[in-house]
Amino acid sequence: MATLILLCAACTHGDPQSSKACQRAARPASTWRYDYVGSSRNAALVDIAAASADDAWAVGRTPATGNVTGQGVFLLHRDRTRWRRYQLPHALVRLEGLSSVRLDAPSSGGDVWLFGGSLDAGDRALVARWDGARWRAVPVPARFPRVVLGVAMFGADDGWVVDGTRTGWKWDGSS
Repeated sequence: MATLILLCAACTHGDPQSSKACQRAARPASTWRYDYVGSSRNAALVDIAAASADDAWAVGRTPATGNVTGQGVFLLHRDRTRWRRYQLPHALVRLEGLSSVRLDAPSSGGDVWLFGGSLDAGDRALVARWDGARWRAVPVPARFPRVVLGVAMFGADDGWVVDGTRTGWKWDGSS
């Protein structure tokens, strides 16, 4: 605040350059704003990943409160200017019964990775990759964690997953 007052006190009347500098200094440097507000009051977005500044995916659940035994999963895709609901492709249909869903996107390439899991005995993790055109299931070994807590993907053939135990899993692109 003191910096702003001093900066604006240094502005001289009638000098257009110093007046513009004062106006810039008075504005906040950055801000958060709503970009998507869903139509359902009983839905919750649970994770988001951006492949680029104008290409993002979000995953949500509905209903978020009340009787959640029949809870459904939905995907949203932002492509340039707006969010659109995305039909769950065949590779992701198993998401409906999974309690944990994580998304991650490498910093380049347009890939988005999805990890779904459940603590229920007998359930196996679901891993899928958006390759820029469609979602594809990625095979996982039988001992792969049922719930993924941390993800760092660097591309189609490079990434790490942790599950809260002493084990880290490395993806090298081969199944």
